[in-house]
Order: sequence, then C-alpha cells, then structure tokens
Amino acid sequence: MKLPVTVYRWDDAGAPQIVGRKPSEIIDILRKCLVDGYGTKQPLGWTIEHEDAAAFKIMFRNSVTDGGSGHLVRYHAATGDTNGAMMRVQSCVSATDIDTLVNAGYDSAMQLYDGTMTKWYVIGTSRGYIMGIPRTNSKMGLRRGAPESVHIAGDVNVYSPVDKAFIATGTPTYTGDFDRTSLASYSYAFAKITARRGVTGGVAAVKLPSVHGDGLLQNYGFADNYHTYEEYDRNVPLDKKGLYVPITVACSTSFTSYGTLDPDGASLIYSSRYPWARGEVAGIVTEVMHRYESLPHSSWPLIEEHGGQLHWALCSAGVNISTWVNMVEWEYNA
Repeated sequence: MKLPVTVYRWDDAGAPQIVGRKPSEIIDILRKCLVDGYGTKQPLGWTIEHEDAAAFKIMFRNSVTDGGSGHLVRYHAATGDTNGAMMRVQSCVSATDIDTLVNAGYDSAMQLYDGTMTKWYVIGTSRGYIMGIPRTNSKMGLRRGAPESVHIAGDVNVYSPVDKAFIATGTPTYTGDFDRTSLASYSYAFAKITARRGVTGGVAAVKLPSVHGDGLLQNYGFADNYHTYEEYDRNVPLDKKGLYVPITVACSTSFTSYGTLDPDGASLIYSSRYPWARGEVAGIVTEVMHRYESLPHSSWPLIEEHGGQLHWALCSAGVNISTWVNMVEWEYNA
C-alpha cells in the first residue's frame, strides 16, 4: 500500500510558529499537522487519544482506516513549558490514560537547545511522520554534532503481515541513556540513519513488543550497512549514482550463536515473535554513495528528485549528507 505524503513547513500560509522553543509550541505544531490542519493544508488524519493540556501532555493515534496499527505516540514536557525545555517522545500499543501506557517504548527526548531553532517541518502520512527543527547557525553535516533536532513516529514498513510494529524516538544518547534525562552531544538514534553504518555494540533506539503487540519488549535499532560514512571531508564527486537503500529496524542485540534468546526464551536467530528484522523505516532512504559534505545551512532545505520523486535531505551527525525523506508517497507492506 502506498500512501500520499503531505509536507508541512514553517513558511506555509497560516502555519504555527516557534518563538520561544517551548513544548507547547511543538504540541501546537503537531496538533495542527496531525489532527486540525491549518491554512489550506489538510491534517494527516491522526486523532488525539488523551491529553492533559495543563501539564503539556498529548497522545496521538494513527489512522486505522488506511491500514494503520492504531498504536500511539505520547509527547510531554519534561521540565515545564519554558524556553528550550526538553520534551519526551514515547510509543505504546495502548493507554488507559495519558500516564498509563501499555507496552511502551523508550521515553526518549527532543529539545530545541539552540536559540536559532525556529524553522520546522513535518513530512508524513496517516500512518507515520518525521519532524525536524534545524539549527540555522550550523552546517547541515556536522561531525559528531547535532545540527538538527529530529524525531520519527509511526508504523514500520513491516516484513511480517501480522506485525503491527510502531516506533517513536527522539534523540537517545550515545552512552545508552535511552529514557533521556539530559541532552546528548549528538543524536545516536539518528546517527544510525544519517551517518553511521549498522546496528553495532548492542545500541538500541527503540524497544518493541512481539509482532502480535504483546509480551516483553525487545531492543531494536536502525541498521544500514551500505551507505558511505565520513567524519571528515573527502572531496567526494558530486555526480549522482542513483543507488538508495532502506533503513532496517533490526534487533540491536549482538548474537553469534543459537544461545542468544528472545524475550520468550526462544532462539533469537529463528524467532517468529521477535524477528531479527522487523521491517523498514517508512519513507526514508539513504544514498549509497554520498555527494555532499559539510554543506552550509544556507543550502537548507535541500530538496532533490530521486527516482522521479522529490526527497528532503536530513541533516547529519557526520559531515556527509546522504539520507532522504520521500515527499510524495510512503509504502507499507501491511
């Protein structure tokens, strides 16, 4: 199934704005993009499941009408509604109220930590989306840096037809503080997408229940073993090779034998309830041979045609720019 994509931007007519970099402003943007719409832009078709406006908490559900899992993503202010305050982002299968989550993922975070972070975008469908807010005083590719606060939420493009895997992640730290309590120097979760190759060292960005939405939780990360990664400028050629690969949501537990077990105690290599690879991140690809390094922010937003469709470039935790978000349609296998 291919679903149409809507692109929302800070410079749209009637778009909500970021002024104080507050959690309430992020919630307002998400509400309008997902549920209410603004100006001439229609919403993505999500619904609000629970809300505590006084505490700056809100929970969204994706659309089951378009085949969505109906799972949830919760946002809440970590330290109040002040300028630059941290927000937390968390997925769950269901919830009885805004604070009681069932089979919840990591309570990761996003934060508009720099005063220049006022321009935003949301790109998505009725089943998933990505939101980003870049720094305007930084290069698009910043070696071990954080040029953009970005997070994703929504259904995985799953491999198993019975799987309802839904992910939501902000910026877990490099050192493994997944339930975020402080800002990291850069986003390890999205370094996996925008810079580094492979799921290594047991590092997880998300945790998921079984393919049936029940059971204990298994760690997964973003795996990409094909695109080039550089921490330094290499004067790469600018000619487009046209080779792109998906980002796999793969088990972050390292294993070399049948003795590594899933949460049910079965061999992880052959697990049907907790497959090693759950699927792909919908709508996002990486360019196998990157062409851009250390681009100035004046190049943002960088939009190009790939495979006959427009794509939006993500900023990178390495110097290379090689990760692209489809602006036309996202595919879901189930």
